Amino acid sequence: MEKTSRFNYIKRGLVGVCAATMLTGLCAGTAFALEATNGESTTGGGLASDASASSTVSLGKDDVTANISATVPTTLPVAVADGVFTAPTGASITNTSTGYGVKVTGVSILNKNTNLNLIESTGTLAGNDMWMTLAAGSDTTSVIDLGLASIPTPNADVWKLGTTEADKTINIKVEGAMGALSGALLSGILDGTSNTLFEVSWTISPDLG
Repeated sequence: MEKTSRFNYIKRGLVGVCAATMLTGLCAGTAFALEATNGESTTGGGLASDASASSTVSLGKDDVTANISATVPTTLPVAVADGVFTAPTGASITNTSTGYGVKVTGVSILNKNTNLNLIESTGTLAGNDMWMTLAAGSDTTSVIDLGLASIPTPNADVWKLGTTEADKTINIKVEGAMGALSGALLSGILDGTSNTLFEVSWTISPDLG
C-alpha cells in the first residue's frame, strides 16, 4: 500500500521504512497576479496618449508546491529464515504531480530501534547488526547505504522522476543482511509492541535540472 506524500507530510509504517516527504518551491509571488506600471490601472484606463505600460503574469510558489506530490513505500518488511535475509520486493517511488518533474534530494533514518545496530554494507555483522541499501532499479552508481553516519545526497540524474508513464516511477532494489538477534530485540517483535526496526525519511523536491 502506498500513500501520497505532499509538503511537510509524514507517513510512518509498522516494520521497516516509512516516508517523510518535503517539497521545495520554484519562485515567489502571487499566482497569476496583474501588476500595473507607468500609471496604468488594473481596471483599465489611466494612460496618457502614446504612453505605455506593462502587466506582469506570475506563478506563485505556493501554487507550485501545492501541485507537487509523490508516493513512497509505506513499509519495507524484511524477513530472516534459517539465517537468510529476504529483502522486500515491489517497492517504488512514483511522481504523482501533473506537469512537474521531481527528484529524491535526501534520505535519512528516523526512530531506529534502540536494540538494533545499523551498520555500513561493507561492515562485518555481529549480534543485532543490520545493513540495508536502496538502489534505483539496476543502477550501481548512486546506491543509498542506510548505515552511513551521514547519507550523501542521492545523484539527481539517477533518482529523478519525470512526468510520463515511462519515467515517472523508480523501482527500488533493496538489499541487506542481519546478524543474530538478541532476546531484547526479539521480544518486542514477538509480542508486537516494537516490530519497527527503523524508518526512512525521503525528501522529494522539484527537478530544476
